[in-house]
Amino acid sequence: MTERLNKGRASLDAFGLVDYMSALFGEVKVDTGQEFAARVRSEHHQDVRLMRIAAPAHSGASDGVVQTSAIAPALICSYQVSGRLNLVQHRDHSSINPGDIVIYRTDAPVELRFDGRYELVAVTVPLGSPMMRPLHSRLDSVWRLPADDPVASALGLSIDAVERGLSRSPQTLRTRMIEHSVGAVEILVAHAAGTVATPQSRDSNLLQQALRVIDERLRDPSLGVDLIAAALFVSSRRLYREFHASGMTVASSIRQRRLERCRSDLTDPLHASRSLTEISSSWGLTSPSHFSLMFHGAFGCPPSEYRAKNGNA
Repeated sequence: MTERLNKGRASLDAFGLVDYMSALFGEVKVDTGQEFAARVRSEHHQDVRLMRIAAPAHSGASDGVVQTSAIAPALICSYQVSGRLNLVQHRDHSSINPGDIVIYRTDAPVELRFDGRYELVAVTVPLGSPMMRPLHSRLDSVWRLPADDPVASALGLSIDAVERGLSRSPQTLRTRMIEHSVGAVEILVAHAAGTVATPQSRDSNLLQQALRVIDERLRDPSLGVDLIAAALFVSSRRLYREFHASGMTVASSIRQRRLERCRSDLTDPLHASRSLTEISSSWGLTSPSHFSLMFHGAFGCPPSEYRAKNGNA
């Protein structure tokens, strides 16, 4: 029989992935000659998702247009546990066998055909995430890493093991386990692209990315470690470690940047008519008394005195 996956058994609805899969793959048809039944399991952190799918033969196609605004265009890194996948994207035809890894995008037309029962584990990472940006221009084809590739073999088994252990792990550790899988995807993407990803370069890059997020959102009074970590798809704990290793803290970095912007505005003729409170509030410092104390500590005098000395009183 043939039926649409998004109208399949209710058990799929219970996992909350029917709409998600439809958004990724468009109209997914199943033709098995029997009632279609799939097992789908998923965990997610922010917009990163780790999922396992076991299902009978079916085929699917997507025009690359995401059908819901709740799901961002993503890169899929899929480890084939069993069965065989035939995938076509960018006119690249790939046959994916057990132990192979395939990497492809959801924002480009794709055709998938599973010839028999299969199982796979996949990690989806938004294309707009920081780890994808340096490699974005390279992600223009399907990448297949065979089972006999030592990097693919080690990291594919690692992602498989992490997914199997998630449901039995404390909730407090699941986020870090998903981050482990994202790190594996980063290495696999770099490996497939012919580049090198090292912990040192990733950490240095993370710190620079965090500082860019701070600069971009400096006017937001709620800016803090949780907001920055969410924007970068990492844990707050990891962000604290990166800043600490560089002799910095998240709070001091935000504070110093805000005070520098305020100092600049205090001496800018374009802001001569604005009050101290207006200037400090525009940079996320909403307490006038606290702003005055911090400014004095950073620059040796109150903001009003600094403004007067620099000819903008």
